[in-house]
Amino acid sequence: MLAAAPATGNARPAKPFAHTAERAIGGPRHERTKFVEMAGFKDPGFEERRAAAQRARDGALEKLRAKPPADEAALAERAAKRAAKEAAEAEKRRLAREAREEERAAKRRAAEEAAAAAEAAEIARKTPAKHQMSEAEKKALRDARYAARKNRKGK
Repeated sequence: MLAAAPATGNARPAKPFAHTAERAIGGPRHERTKFVEMAGFKDPGFEERRAAAQRARDGALEKLRAKPPADEAALAERAAKRAAKEAAEAEKRRLAREAREEERAAKRRAAEEAAAAAEAAEIARKTPAKHQMSEAEKKALRDARYAARKNRKGK
């Protein structure tokens, strides 16, 4: 409790920390600064520590006992959801793997076609033209050159 203020007009209580040990830092600037000294640390004995540990274990056990039992339907539902999610992820991985394999196969086919076309174009260029080429042969030769050029550019 606070002590009553004296009648001199000073509204401050006489000793606000009368119940604790006080210490003021010296000098007029720090006259109002006070530090409350703390009580020393009480080292708990072995029996106190053992009892505290036992209380903690009992509390945890009681908390576990108070927990309602697991609902079998809810557990089954969660397991079904987990299985469905895993199946969906496996399907997604399978589709991605197939797409990668298809892309690799398409690139391999394009490279083989371009190589074959380039080889055909090279053979056609080296052999003398004994006869006049038909439009289909000209188109095939032009397509082969186009495919070889596109393959060289890396597209």
